[in-house]
Amino acid sequence: MPCLFQSGGLSPMDLFDDKPMLHKHAGKEIPASMKGTQRLTGMTSGQSAYPVCRL
Repeated sequence: MPCLFQSGGLSPMDLFDDKPMLHKHAGKEIPASMKGTQRLTGMTSGQSAYPVCRL
């Protein structure tokens, strides 16, 4: 049985299926329960807020 593995596929945000919870929480701060103790990167270290974004 052949298998297909595609590394780096599309982000769920780039797909066209509707995401009602994303619309509901757009612009609000990402909850600490989601962010956890994640280390900040150089790209985000200057941010004062981490809002949920939607396309």
